[in-house]
Amino acid sequence: MVPKETLDVLKPQYYDKFRCIMAACEDNCCQNWDITIDKNTYNKYRNIKDSKFRKKQEASMKRVRGEKASDFSYAKFVLSERGNCPFQTDEGLCEIHRDLGEEFLCETCKTYPRLTRNMSSEYLELSITMSCPEAVRVALFNENIMEFSAEKTEFKRNDPLIRSWFKPMEGEEKTQYIEHGWSMREAAISIMQIRTCPVAHRLIIIAMMLNDAVDLHDGNKADEIPSVLDFYSGGTYGSKFMDEFGDIGPNEKIELQMSSLLYYIIRGTPDRRSYPAFTGLMERFDRHKESLGGFFNQIDNATMYYAFIKQATDAHWGSFLAQWEHVLENYLVNFMFAEIFPLRFHDKGLNPYHHSLILAEQYAILRMLLCGNYDPEEGFSKQYITKTISQVAQMNQHSPKPLEIAENYKTIGIDGPAHLYYLLL
Repeated sequence: MVPKETLDVLKPQYYDKFRCIMAACEDNCCQNWDITIDKNTYNKYRNIKDSKFRKKQEASMKRVRGEKASDFSYAKFVLSERGNCPFQTDEGLCEIHRDLGEEFLCETCKTYPRLTRNMSSEYLELSITMSCPEAVRVALFNENIMEFSAEKTEFKRNDPLIRSWFKPMEGEEKTQYIEHGWSMREAAISIMQIRTCPVAHRLIIIAMMLNDAVDLHDGNKADEIPSVLDFYSGGTYGSKFMDEFGDIGPNEKIELQMSSLLYYIIRGTPDRRSYPAFTGLMERFDRHKESLGGFFNQIDNATMYYAFIKQATDAHWGSFLAQWEHVLENYLVNFMFAEIFPLRFHDKGLNPYHHSLILAEQYAILRMLLCGNYDPEEGFSKQYITKTISQVAQMNQHSPKPLEIAENYKTIGIDGPAHLYYLLL
C-alpha cells in the first residue's frame, strides 16, 4: 500500500468542481500540445512486454536531450501529422488509460490542467490553468467574487501533484521580494476584486502599488512595503485618486507604440496556427489591408493595425464589460494566484512591477482578440469567450513572449505605471 500524508492545501473554491470532459472537449489537450513524459513513466513503458505496445512506443516517444532534459521532462510523444498524440483514439480518448490503466499515464497527463504553486513551505497551493476550455467554464463565469479555501487534504506519497510541488529551499523565502510575496498577492487580488471601479483601473492601481514596493525594496526600505500594500488595497487614496484617471489626455504616439508591441507579439507567436483566434485576427486584418489597396511597409502595418483595433474596441468593448466584466476579473485573479505569484521569475531580472506589466498585457490581448474577432451574429457568447480566453492562456503557457514584455516596454521608453493608461483604457 502506498503511504499517505496530510497537507495544508490552499485552492480556489472552483477547484473541486472541475472534471475533465475528455472526448467532449472542443480543444483536446492531446492535440497540438507538447506532451512530456517523466523518467519513471518512460521506464514503465520500456518494461512493458506487449510487442504491439512496444513497437508503437519506440516509434512515438523521443528522448529529450541537452539542457531541457530533466526527470520530469525525460521524453516526449511524437505527434502525428494531424498534431494528435499517437495514443489518442478516433473517439478522442487515451489508449494508455483504456488498456493499461491510470497508473501508466505520465505525470503531465495525470495532472493537467491542474497546477501546483506555493508562496511558502506551509501550503500546497492548487489551481487550474485556463488554457483548458472546461476550466474556463467552471471557474470564470460565476458572477460571485472568486474565493479561496484552506483545508487539510490527504494525498498518496506518489501523487504527481506532490512530486511537482516546488518547496522553497531553507532561507529562500527571505530573499529579494519573496518575503513579501504573500502580502503582495493578497493586496493585488483584493484590489482586483474591488468592483466599484473598472478592471482597467484596478490593474493600474496594482501596477502603482508594486512599483512603489520595488522602489522601497531597491532603496533598502523593504520594511515599509506592508504599509504601502495596506494603503493601496484599503482604498484609502480616496475618490480624487480615481478622478485623476480622467485627467489624462490622449497620446496617439504612445497608444500606437503599445498597439504595435501587441501586433508583433500576435504576428510572431510560434505556431500561430495552433491558436485559431490569433490566426483569425490576422486574417481579418489582412483582408482589411487588401480592401485599402496599395503596398504597405511595417510602419504602415502597425499604424493601420492600431486604427483597425481601435475601431473594433470602441465599437464592442463597452458591451462586453457591461455583461462579462466579472469573467475578466476572475481570469486575472486566477492568473495572479496561479501564474504571477509566487514571483517565480525574479531570478530572471523581473521584479514585481514587471509582473504587473505581464498581467496588464493579458488584459490588452484579450480585449484585442475579443473585439477584433467579434461577429455580430454570435455576439459575446460564452462559447466565443471561452475559446478566446483558453487560447490566450495557452499562448502564455507555451510561449516565452510574455516574459519579454518588460524589456519591450523599456526599449520604447514606456516603463512607468502611468503609461499603462494608454495600454488599458
